[in-house]
Amino acid sequence: YGIKRIMIPCYLIGMTAMLAASSAGFFSDHGLILFSVGVSVYAFSITVHSAGWFSLLRFIVPAERRGAFFGRIRFAWQWIIVFFFLLTALFVGRDAPVVRLQAVIAAGTLLIIGRAAYVSRIPERRLRRRVAPFRVMLFSALANKKLAGYSFCMFTMNFLITSAVPLGFAYLKYETMVTDQMMVLFSMFSNTAMIIGFYAAGKIIDRLPLRILLKPVQFGFLTVFGIFFALSISSYDLTALAVVLICAAAALYAFSTVIVSAKMMGLVKENNVNISMAFAVGVSSGGLGLSRFFSSVIVDRYPEGLEMFGTAVSAYQGLFLLFALGLLLFTAVPYFAEKMRTRKKSVLNHVP
Repeated sequence: YGIKRIMIPCYLIGMTAMLAASSAGFFSDHGLILFSVGVSVYAFSITVHSAGWFSLLRFIVPAERRGAFFGRIRFAWQWIIVFFFLLTALFVGRDAPVVRLQAVIAAGTLLIIGRAAYVSRIPERRLRRRVAPFRVMLFSALANKKLAGYSFCMFTMNFLITSAVPLGFAYLKYETMVTDQMMVLFSMFSNTAMIIGFYAAGKIIDRLPLRILLKPVQFGFLTVFGIFFALSISSYDLTALAVVLICAAAALYAFSTVIVSAKMMGLVKENNVNISMAFAVGVSSGGLGLSRFFSSVIVDRYPEGLEMFGTAVSAYQGLFLLFALGLLLFTAVPYFAEKMRTRKKSVLNHVP
């Protein structure tokens, strides 16, 4: 049917759904249902955007400039987000009434009109006269072992790292009891950190092999998780340190998203770009969604009064520890597997 003929109507459907969600505060009895349905429909529209966006870009962004392109474009929209958060913080005030929060959601949602207008101007490849059935194209994408392997690898990594920032903000909100206004300002700080991550990615990624760039990200998150967990056994007010850790996690995550996007584009095959990119982005993003869901379930069912090292540990610190251990395993297993393969080859080479 064409990429833009699917994407643009979905933008408008998602915008309408999110506007409905922003009105939930006016309906005390069914507000939660309206908000949940609105956000869910909007989230579906975002998946359509992700599936089509990368396919549109695949044919107009040269391979040697993908890292710079993704870094630059995300650098630009993060600056817009920082500016929006700053205005929001000033508008919301110290303790925001619900109607002001609704106004912010509605104002941000209306910007989707601009997205639809500009996407409509991106050139699209001509439609092919004959298109293979979806099932055939999907199995073709799955048969691309490098793409499938990398997608599932990123699923696991996203599961382990993408809860860092929201868990950090939950820690600030419920453990240190910061105000609504400060939360918005801290969100602005984290988005500024993402800008730095995107900028660095745009400068570095096209100059170095992608396979070595995820290692610093993994070790960076291990450090963030470890320090966050250590905060639970401290009796001092470490709000400022928590904000620094959130910003570090945001910068590292931004850096990693540029790596993933550039790598996936290089792994898809020319005769199956749309389905391959949709599959890769879907699998990779699935780790993000599962991570948030897992975190919410653990926080809700976390045993009260759990202690470690003689000190009470909150649900947020417990999750930081779990994700740290998972990331350590995720990082260590491929390393030792490669060592074993190298050792095996060395032994075989010396066999007479």
